[in-house]
Amino acid sequence: MRDTAYPVPTRVLIAQAEELLRQLKAEVNAQRVAAMAEFGLQGGDFTKQL
Repeated sequence: MRDTAYPVPTRVLIAQAEELLRQLKAEVNAQRVAAMAEFGLQGGDFTKQL
């Protein structure tokens, strides 16, 4: 990240980081749900430990 002509307020950077984190968590949760659904469709048993 290079220096810009003007400083970016810390609160702006924090807000951007928090938004990216929310997006990442949503993506991970979506992938987890998809994997669980696929496992279930293949006849997997969620009650058994892997």
